[in-house]
Order: sequence, then C-alpha cells, then structure tokens
Amino acid sequence: ITDQVSSVTRQDGTWKDNVYGTYVHGIFDQEHVAQALVDAIAKHKNIDLKKENSISFAEFKETQYDLLADGLRKSLDMKKIYEILENGI
Repeated sequence: ITDQVSSVTRQDGTWKDNVYGTYVHGIFDQEHVAQALVDAIAKHKNIDLKKENSISFAEFKETQYDLLADGLRKSLDMKKIYEILENGI
C-alpha cells in the first residue's frame, strides 16, 4: 500500500494456509478484484462458474444496499428520524 500523502509504501494483511485477511477498506469494491478472488477459489476447488447466470457486481451491491435499507426502515422509527432531519432535535 502506498500512502497518497507521504508516498511511504508498506505491506498490509496476513495469511495462513488458505485464509487471507486485510484491513484495506473497500478492497472488494472494484469488481475485477472480487472476481479474481472468486475465480481463484473456483479454480482451486474445480468449480465451473457459469458467468451467463451471474449478475454484475454493481447489481449485487445495490441489492445488498436495498436489503440493508429495508432492514433499517423496519427497525428504526423513520417518522421520528425524518422529523429530526426536518426540524432538528
């Protein structure tokens, strides 16, 4: 990782056997990164991915955001939140 301000480069993450981790926020936000990981796992496990049946990464993310929003709307007092947004506390 290269710091955009100081230009200092450092490594991030760790792994053990087939488990990998990183603290890089948004690492899977770019579809090609997520797809490369899925492809590598599928190849390792001899799984045939049928791309014609898949949805785009952007569509998947939007679906997940919609599910999150629905859950929040059901769990929160949205009327009160909108009242606070419009009138303040």
